[in-house]
Amino acid sequence: MLERGPDDPVFVWFRRLLLGIVVEILRDEGVGVDVGAIRLSFTDRSRFRFLWVDNHLRFAGEVRARTDAPLDDERLASVRRRFDHVWPELLGALGALPLADRLDPVQQEVRVTVDRGELLVVFDLEAD
Repeated sequence: MLERGPDDPVFVWFRRLLLGIVVEILRDEGVGVDVGAIRLSFTDRSRFRFLWVDNHLRFAGEVRARTDAPLDDERLASVRRRFDHVWPELLGALGALPLADRLDPVQQEVRVTVDRGELLVVFDLEAD
């Protein structure tokens, strides 16, 4: 079975979808960032088997963005809570598609911190 790599057009599409989600959360939470400098990267643990009989998704990586102002613990916790809801919501939306194999959450780990003036979101999201 062919696994799609990070340069595959479908993987690029999903990366863009995740990037849009990140921007939306930061906007809604009032976190000012330099949008042009946002970096989203995936580790080699990421997998994309989608629209197959045996679907499997795993997105592990990080998002970095320079912030306009320091973020306190309350704001960081609020941003993390928003990220906690994204993976189940996204899988629920995919469930509306006519897929041969249903996707259920297997793992969801999201850490939100500030590292040297940058917002750092480390994620490991998996569904099978």
